[in-house]
Amino acid sequence: MGNKNGAKALLTGGGLNQRDQPGRDIQQALAQRFYYKFINHFSVARVSVKIIPTNALYSVDAPSANTTMNDIRLPKNIPIFPLKGVLLLPGGILPLNIFEQRYLQMFKDALEGNCIIGMIQPSSSQTNKMNTHVYTTGCSGKITHHEDTSDGRMLVTLHGLCRFNIVEEHDHGHLYRSAEVAYLPSGNIFDENANADKHQRLLNAAALYLPTLEDNIHLEPLLEASMSELVTVLAMHCPFSSKEKQSLLEAEDQNLRVDLLIKLLEQAALNSWPSGNQTVN
Repeated sequence: MGNKNGAKALLTGGGLNQRDQPGRDIQQALAQRFYYKFINHFSVARVSVKIIPTNALYSVDAPSANTTMNDIRLPKNIPIFPLKGVLLLPGGILPLNIFEQRYLQMFKDALEGNCIIGMIQPSSSQTNKMNTHVYTTGCSGKITHHEDTSDGRMLVTLHGLCRFNIVEEHDHGHLYRSAEVAYLPSGNIFDENANADKHQRLLNAAALYLPTLEDNIHLEPLLEASMSELVTVLAMHCPFSSKEKQSLLEAEDQNLRVDLLIKLLEQAALNSWPSGNQTVN
């Protein structure tokens, strides 16, 4: 999945610890079918993150609640990385292959500062232009791994932290863009006990759709993953359209995101069925 924005989204989803194996298995299975060869297992433990922006306190729940609590102070002004078709959600792991000069500089500057990058999708088809229009809502991520390659690229892993809305973009004289942002709740909270039926419906939809992507895909990890794991992995790594991924990001809470994800999976499964007068026995 190449693009003109100076990066390729590897979307391999490695970097979860051994306890998080179910989520890692699903992400790798999807990645091996659609994206790039898995190049590395990044050692990044998933955490619950208490976000402390400069103007307010937000509690952002990552997929696993039984982990340590980290305090991360998010700045009001962050560099933004427009990348079409790539979704980052709070708690998600996003590997990137950076090769264009302006974005190499952006990540180098971030590494010298707070390591925060704002991922956002272009809303225009002209994704290679500096002033291309972008959606209002994106997701901040913290650089948790970086590696320089011999040919001048940078391999980076972002850990999704907190959704945001762009308040205003700033012209700071750099080759890349930056903006003042207002942070939003993650929308990751989900009551498993009260929504058992919805959880089962999501499992059914995923079980119908994923085999259409890969003949020998292993579905067993789906049964072990939590709802938040399922939603984050499926939303980020299934090949939905840019607009569909943006809708998943903009969902105000996990219930709305789950409803939309089920709808997308069921529709995609139906669309994958052979056309013609065929019946199912």
